[in-house]
Amino acid sequence: VTQIIGKCDSITITEHYQVGSILYLDQVMEAVYGNDHRTEAMTRMQLCIDYVEIIDFLHSWNPNKTYVMCDTYSLEVAVGQFLLTDKLRLVLNDVDYMAVIDNLRKKKITCGKREQFDLMAPEMLKPSQNKPWTIRNNFYYDEKIEIWKIPNMCNYFLGKENSMMMRQLSEIHSRCKNIDPRKRPSAREVLHMYKNINFSKCN
Repeated sequence: VTQIIGKCDSITITEHYQVGSILYLDQVMEAVYGNDHRTEAMTRMQLCIDYVEIIDFLHSWNPNKTYVMCDTYSLEVAVGQFLLTDKLRLVLNDVDYMAVIDNLRKKKITCGKREQFDLMAPEMLKPSQNKPWTIRNNFYYDEKIEIWKIPNMCNYFLGKENSMMMRQLSEIHSRCKNIDPRKRPSAREVLHMYKNINFSKCN
């Protein structure tokens, strides 16, 4: 998470990252690595690991509550929630819209009214496009909506030139996209798979 250096009245001062936004990740990677594609691929995979580590932390650090980012419903918006440090590591920067699952009461969440976007899990969508949204016909879900997003986010970090690595991830990513949220893996399970990637197959 972005490091807080200090506060002055209502102003919060955070650590400055020169690289900053990951919206221009490809340009950053080209500038840093040039033709060193193997090292670049390892750094890109580390960003996938960083991302899932953040998700796993939000899901598991409090045994009584599970935190879910509600404002990552599209790839463009989700990418904007993170920053790239000077060491090319991923940090979470925007946490102003967190939903909290009460694990003790088994109470699920809703992220409010949403139209269809590219990172929205099926259980988040309106059952009928002809039926207007109201709080009464709203529906609820859990942290598995974030597991659905993992393949999209990781593919963004990997870029278009890492097809061999994507093939290694295809099985776990397919499970993340299971239409039944109960059959999707946990963030920790995805993290375990990511950390066991064989880079010798990515030449």
